[in-house]
Amino acid sequence: ALFPKEGDLAGAQVAEAPVFYGPDNLYEYINGASEAFIAYDFVALGHAVYKKGDAEIIVDVYDMGSPENAFGIYSSERSPESKTLSIGADAYHGDFMINFLQERFYVKLSGFSDSQSGSAFLEPFARHVSGKIGPPGKLPRMLSLFPVSDLVPRTQTYVKLAPLGREFLGPAYSA
Repeated sequence: ALFPKEGDLAGAQVAEAPVFYGPDNLYEYINGASEAFIAYDFVALGHAVYKKGDAEIIVDVYDMGSPENAFGIYSSERSPESKTLSIGADAYHGDFMINFLQERFYVKLSGFSDSQSGSAFLEPFARHVSGKIGPPGKLPRMLSLFPVSDLVPRTQTYVKLAPLGREFLGPAYSA
């Protein structure tokens, strides 16, 4: 229900209907990275591909089971230098990608076009999925405990298992 359907976004067509993956077969889609997602109690992934003009858009919606787990994997892939967007609880983008965090979902969009800039064709998809999820949500409350003085923006993380290589420290927030 979170994925755009034919007609939801003007001119967008479903090129590949949503396919779903669970913990037992996630490696078939993101071989080599699946263990990181599973460490954050990954529940399911929905993957779909769209065409709009000459653009191909990939929409991946990861259900991580809880907002903390979604933030954990999201923050592990985010760079402090990333350009931000106002989508969901937190979002960043690059030339041909937008990733955002909202409630228990980590949403990754990527695409390519010869004639359009990345945000021009990806942002409407990101906003559509965000709207289907519901309210933007918030970052984990524990992050508010860090002093803001001298905090390097966008360096906050949540490590579920073995922070600093020590099982007894987990889970932990850091900044």
